[in-house]
Amino acid sequence: MSAPSRSVRSAIASVLILTACAASAIALVASAPAALRARSHDALVTAALDQLAASVYDHADRPGAAVIVVKDGVPVLRKGYGVANLELGVPITPDMVFEIGSVTKQFTAAAILMLVQENKVALDVNFRKYTDKYVTVPMHEEAVSIEALLTHTSGIPNYTDMSAWQERSRSDVTLQGLIDVFGGAAFDFPPGTNWRYSNSGYVLLGAVVEAVSGMRYADFLEQRIFQPLHMAHTAYGDQSRVTAERASGYDVVNGHYVNAGFLSMTQSFSAGAILSTVDDLAAWNAGLDGHALLSDASKARMWTAFTLPDGRDTGYGYGWRVGSRDGKSVQEHGGLINGYIGHVVRLPDDHVYVAVLTNDYSRGAEPGQLAEALAVTAAGRPRVDPPAVSGLSLSGDLAGAYQGPFDQRYTVVFDNGRYGVLRNQQAVPLVPMGADAFFIAGEFNRFTFERDAARKPVRLRVRGFANETIAARTAAVPIARAAITLPEATLDRYVGVYQMAPSGSMTVRRDAGRLFERIDKQPEFEIFAEAENRFFLKTVDVQLTFQSDSSGRVTGLILHQSGRDYQGVRQR
Repeated sequence: MSAPSRSVRSAIASVLILTACAASAIALVASAPAALRARSHDALVTAALDQLAASVYDHADRPGAAVIVVKDGVPVLRKGYGVANLELGVPITPDMVFEIGSVTKQFTAAAILMLVQENKVALDVNFRKYTDKYVTVPMHEEAVSIEALLTHTSGIPNYTDMSAWQERSRSDVTLQGLIDVFGGAAFDFPPGTNWRYSNSGYVLLGAVVEAVSGMRYADFLEQRIFQPLHMAHTAYGDQSRVTAERASGYDVVNGHYVNAGFLSMTQSFSAGAILSTVDDLAAWNAGLDGHALLSDASKARMWTAFTLPDGRDTGYGYGWRVGSRDGKSVQEHGGLINGYIGHVVRLPDDHVYVAVLTNDYSRGAEPGQLAEALAVTAAGRPRVDPPAVSGLSLSGDLAGAYQGPFDQRYTVVFDNGRYGVLRNQQAVPLVPMGADAFFIAGEFNRFTFERDAARKPVRLRVRGFANETIAARTAAVPIARAAITLPEATLDRYVGVYQMAPSGSMTVRRDAGRLFERIDKQPEFEIFAEAENRFFLKTVDVQLTFQSDSSGRVTGLILHQSGRDYQGVRQR
């Protein structure tokens, strides 16, 4: 996740002001008829929601978002913010079409459950029973169940993390060609023993839908889901087709907006290729609330977090992240794809649904944070930062690395008497609410450190919007690294622009005998050589390894951070 902008943080203050205004206004109409009181309350809630959304997408000359908030089946906010096309200056309206990325996965999961209801698919059966006569999956012979694909517990590696895929993502590909990218790769772990997000698994689920139904995945969704729910503006993506009211997608490079890099929708397939509107997503939510598509039993399975054999709760059902807040259920999912970010949130106990679709990929985690803040505000429980505690004498002993389940890692730093947690090469401030308890301003995240009998920090509990992560302390300080000096001619080999997965870019430049890198609109950092092709940052625990072909030409890089590797392909 990225650090919240000043606009997100100010949104909370705006909501609090509006809440205070709401109390006064409601008091003034207390003696009025019930219908008038209801309308007054609704208007105040809508104003608070509008102020919250506008504070994030607060520029009329930049890409923005379409937003819908539904309470008790009725939209209480439906509005567009910002610009749909920078070249034409067209404003966003709530009926515009956006790519929704991995929000697609809930439609794929529903399609599988519909086939389960028809006794055509079984969740506990090896998926290859259905696909072997349809596509070739040249992977190891471990049995991978349909449920393992749905819950990201298959161990099949995520193809969008692979450099081989990055190099071909602009080209149209057949389903067989897409499967071939990851089909022969070694498993990340034995099926069913761990959790790791995998677009590959959802591609295979799309193959199952086609093999079992005898229909193209796109046609199955159109005929079995979109048409029955009157989702007239939702479809499988196709850049060559003229789509009315389609918002253009953008990213930021070197501080300036650029058209998002092209990505063939055949490369996303059933993991992320759907286009939709906030209105149609609200219709989808209404369909889920009813029984037009899925039975109560199917929905219960879809919205129940899968538990691993060792008892670990994955926080993921079938195409949805699931958890709870304030003792009430939360179901949500985000989607990131070149130029676009989407996020949907359901609070079923409060009868609240939120969809935020943006055409600004550079906003990172902000659309998700906004969707969550809108949801709890509509439910009458707006997000409020706890009181900050000042005057504490902090020793810095909490700084270090903490390892959670499912590749969740936290690096806590201490500088000038203050703690921070690393995100995207930056230290996000942790605000004290006690000696060992902290929060991030304008976010839901709360950080609580636990100590052993000797008062040494041993664990970190991170409570987010709907789930809690427990991370064990693994190291007190980052690994010490020694810098070496390289000739300027060697440094010049690495100068260029690198396309990072799944979007965004890194610019590397030389200034005299020093090398610097910048990712999109983030601050620029100097990088230091520890070997001819390996560099590191001194400010945060990040390393870069440059890659070359057989002729010695630099073709890409790998960014190492918090135990994860991110591939970059050189563009120029």
